[in-house]
Amino acid sequence: MYNSNPQLDILDSLKWVTIWTIFWACLDYLTYQFIKPIGLIFIKEDLPVTKKKGEADPQPPIDTKVIPNLKDVELLQNVHQRHVVEEKSNSKGKSAANSTVADQKNLPEIKEKELTPYLLKMRKFERSSWRFINYTMLFVFTLKLYWNESYAFKIDAYFEDWPTIISTNLNIIYAMEVGHYIYAIMVIPLEPKQKDKVILFIHHVSALLLLIGSHCNSYCRCGIIVLLITDISDPILEVSKSFQYMGFQKAADVGFHFFAAIFLVFRNILFPYAVLLPTFGPVCLKLPGTDPLRVLLIVLQFLFFYWSYLILNIAINVIGGRGAVDIRDDDDDE
Repeated sequence: MYNSNPQLDILDSLKWVTIWTIFWACLDYLTYQFIKPIGLIFIKEDLPVTKKKGEADPQPPIDTKVIPNLKDVELLQNVHQRHVVEEKSNSKGKSAANSTVADQKNLPEIKEKELTPYLLKMRKFERSSWRFINYTMLFVFTLKLYWNESYAFKIDAYFEDWPTIISTNLNIIYAMEVGHYIYAIMVIPLEPKQKDKVILFIHHVSALLLLIGSHCNSYCRCGIIVLLITDISDPILEVSKSFQYMGFQKAADVGFHFFAAIFLVFRNILFPYAVLLPTFGPVCLKLPGTDPLRVLLIVLQFLFFYWSYLILNIAINVIGGRGAVDIRDDDDDE
């Protein structure tokens, strides 16, 4: 891509991007260690349904095609039906925990689609909690560093005196964000399966290319606005999902209302006004290297429209009294 950033040092940039990528990976691990005990407290395994006299067994049969033998079928059935029991005796609690670990070691390797609803909910809770901490840090750090710039939130100053010298604050923001998106792309295959996983991958790649392209071409003043607009609603969504997985449905519904309002306004009204229109203005059209960036911005806008459609469907569920449920979950297709 065309490079018009006079002070761009590729090796130095790669060094800081690598450092930030490792930082997000370490934060992921530390968050998991902190979040998992919380999930074990609040997320309860569904109790087995007690059948009435004369009724058929309500427990659906397990697909034996993925189980090597009958012994494993019976063992998986027992693990699937086991619920968390609070033991007053420490010795009994340790014995039960050791038994569960032993059972899991004896089980054949289970793919995600064979996970019990409890284990799948735990995985989603852990990822949402990590994302909440991740996105909150991104937004707060970006806003704090950008706030001190003299041209902050001035649309007319996006392309003023181009090419401009990129400040230390903006370089820190870009290294932090690029490292975040690189790590986010790396862990997509490891996350719980959802219907928009491909869309999410396209979004991350588009955002990453926009970050790299705007930095190389000294368009960081506009790029920071894109980051702030897209980052502000993400923490609210993830904390709402975490509340839902913990069983606090009312808190999840309230959080979703805030998220939906912020998402729809910022990404479908503010984004076209503060980003798309200025990049199609006469000043920007004359600058080199802007055509690929405009294409990527349009791709992002279409992705925002797609997610807005999903959000409206969730809003219909909330209004209908069914609660906020993440309809991106791919459980039905598995």
